Amino acid sequence: MDLKKFVPENDTITVTLSFGGEVLKNDDETDMTIELYLPHSKEYRKIRHAQTDKMIESKKERLKAAEAEELGIDFLASTTKAWNITYDGKQPKCTQAKAKEIYDYLTWVPELLLSEVDKSKGFTKA
Repeated sequence: MDLKKFVPENDTITVTLSFGGEVLKNDDETDMTIELYLPHSKEYRKIRHAQTDKMIESKKERLKAAEAEELGIDFLASTTKAWNITYDGKQPKCTQAKAKEIYDYLTWVPELLLSEVDKSKGFTKA
């Protein structure tokens, strides 16, 4: 056995959005999907380091619950790489600001995304 074989296959995961067991579709009948960087990827770690550095620099000892939730949404929005979704009748460009807006408004979406990221952690080449 060689530890080097235990390397995740991909740096991202594409999550198909579903609600109530039904896959959500865009007007063109494609599945609504969101692609996220995974925790082992360089991009994800870079974002995590930047957020941690910002918190350390602020020298704030304790966060209020709402602040912690906002940081979580901000982090998830930052680790969103791409998407194919319809929101408010449009297919918006994937930006951190738009992701924050959607994740803050549709609280079930971050829960779904985080659940899928957590499930993906065990998949490697080995």
